[in-house]
Amino acid sequence: MIRVAHLLPTLEIGGRERTAIELARAGAALGIAPLLITHERAPEGRAMLSPGAVPHVALDSRAGDFDARLRAVLESRGTQLVHAHGHVTAIHAAHLPVPRLATLHVAPGMAWRWALPIARALRRMNALAAVSDDLARRFAPLAGRRPLTIATGIDLARYPPAPARRGEGLVIGMLSRLHPVKRHQDALAAVALLRARGIDARLAIAGDGPMEARLRTATRGLPHVELAGPATDSAAFFARIDAFLLCSGHEGMPLALIEAMASGLPCVATAVGGVPDLVGPDGALLVPARRPAALADALAGLHDEERRRTLGEAARRRAQHFSIDRQAMAYAALYRSLVTAGGSSVPSSQRKLG
Repeated sequence: MIRVAHLLPTLEIGGRERTAIELARAGAALGIAPLLITHERAPEGRAMLSPGAVPHVALDSRAGDFDARLRAVLESRGTQLVHAHGHVTAIHAAHLPVPRLATLHVAPGMAWRWALPIARALRRMNALAAVSDDLARRFAPLAGRRPLTIATGIDLARYPPAPARRGEGLVIGMLSRLHPVKRHQDALAAVALLRARGIDARLAIAGDGPMEARLRTATRGLPHVELAGPATDSAAFFARIDAFLLCSGHEGMPLALIEAMASGLPCVATAVGGVPDLVGPDGALLVPARRPAALADALAGLHDEERRRTLGEAARRRAQHFSIDRQAMAYAALYRSLVTAGGSSVPSSQRKLG
C-alpha cells in the first residue's frame, strides 16, 4: 500500500473537494491508503462534505505551529506522498520531506501578490497535474514546465439517465458554488429574456457560498427563481430539472457539468477554460462568456422536448469518457513512479520548458 495524504483547504461543497474525496475513495482498490488533511478553518454556516470512511485531519495554517503539526501528522501516518489540491495549497506542501504532487484545479486569477510564492512552490513539486489542457498551458510559464493533464472523473454509476420531468415550464438548473466567477447574474438575465419572449422558463440554483446574500436580494420577488440551498445530492437535483446551465467566466474542468451530462441532461455552457475540451463536438451547446442574450438564444431551443432528448443523449455519451476509475488509475501510476523514485525525478513529460 502507498500512503498518500490529500492536502486541501476545506471540505466545502465544491468540485475540487469532491474530486479529492472521490480520488481517496477510489484509490483504496488500487493499493492506495488515503488520508485527507484540510489546512483552513471551515467557514461558519457553510455545508461540508462528509469524507465517509476516509480518515480526515483538520489543521489551521494560520496557527504558529502549523508546519510542525502537519509534519507530525504525516510522520505518524507513515505518509509516503503528499498530493496538494490547488496552486495556493502547494505553498504549504513545498518544503515537506516526502515526494510532492500538486493538481491545478482553477486558473491562478489576478492575485499577483501570490505569484512569486506560488511559482516557487510549483517548481518544488516533484510532479504537477492539471485537470484540463487549458490549465496546463496557463500554468506552464509560472511552473517552469507544462503539467500533465489528468481530466476530472466521476462515479458514472451514480448518475443514471434522469427521467423526463413532468411539469410546467422549462426548468433550468445551475449547481455550483455561489461565487462571482460562476456569473449567476448572467443566468438571471438570460431567464428574464426568455420570459420576455413568452417562454415559461424557471431557474433553480443549487449551492452555497459568498454570493448567497447578494443572490437572495437579487431574486427577491421573483417566483420563477428558486435558491435550492447546498447540493448534497446532485443526482436528485438533476432529476427535477429539464436542462443544465453553466455560465462561468472561467472553469478548469467543471465537475457538475460532467455529472449533468452523465445524467443525460441537455447542457448549455460558456466556452471557457477546459469546457470546450470536456464537451467535445456535441456534448453541450457552447456560448461566449458574459453574454446573457447568447445564453437565452441557446436555452430557447431547449423548450422543445425532442431537442432536449437528442442533446441529452449526446451529452451522456460524451460523459462516459470521464470516469473516476480512469482518473484514479492515472494518479495511482503517478504516485507509484514518484514513491519509487523517492521524489527525486520528474516524469519526462514534465521536464522544464525550453
